[in-house]
Amino acid sequence: MSSNLWDISFINSFQGWICGANNTILKTLDGGNNWINISPENFENKIFVEIDFVDENNGWISSNYGEILRTTDGGITWTIKKSGHIGGLRLSVLNNQTVYALSRKLYRTFDGGETWDSVDVAVPKNYFASDMFFTNSNDGYVVTENGTGGMMITEFLVVMTKNGGETWLSSEYMEDGGFKCVYFVNEKVGWIAGTNNIYKTYDGGKNWIFEFSPQNENLYAKNIFFIDENNGWLINWDGQVYKYE
Repeated sequence: MSSNLWDISFINSFQGWICGANNTILKTLDGGNNWINISPENFENKIFVEIDFVDENNGWISSNYGEILRTTDGGITWTIKKSGHIGGLRLSVLNNQTVYALSRKLYRTFDGGETWDSVDVAVPKNYFASDMFFTNSNDGYVVTENGTGGMMITEFLVVMTKNGGETWLSSEYMEDGGFKCVYFVNEKVGWIAGTNNIYKTYDGGKNWIFEFSPQNENLYAKNIFFIDENNGWLINWDGQVYKYE
């Protein structure tokens, strides 16, 4: 593993994918013990920011060029389904047809990427929307980081929607250096992770409980992924992979 890895997606305890810089896409069939390089050769030098599979064949990926791409053969070939956004789109894939993408606005498709619309995300002033996750077509969560470009902020929040992004509510503020990622395993249980800490909710985001912070160092979370409540992975900006059991 190296520090150019950006995101991870598993469909079960064995089969998963990792993406990153230099067109990197890696695939594992044994729970992450060994990784196969399936990086495409027909793209320019891209950073693949986020990857999300719904089954062994169907997956989505976003690039730093602001593109959203889809595969139907397990990642061997990719088709661009959306382009022209600000780079670094974060994805939440519900099924083969319904996908949400976040880059300042929330972009939505309900027909497999053929058409898209967008809605605003109600993030408070001085904060920036950094990642999001939808548990169904209505319930979504957006985590925040420092959006001031300089002023020190030590508490951050989650904004939540119950109607697909039309309106938003805010969680309590939590201590951290800025949240980078969010993942839910069902409509009640989920995690958020940031510069310092990991928090967990058991009630769909109404309350968040501190769960983990590494000793004598920062976490520097980049992305987090779970296949169930007991098995998950976190990639950080130092190129480390944490496994949750």
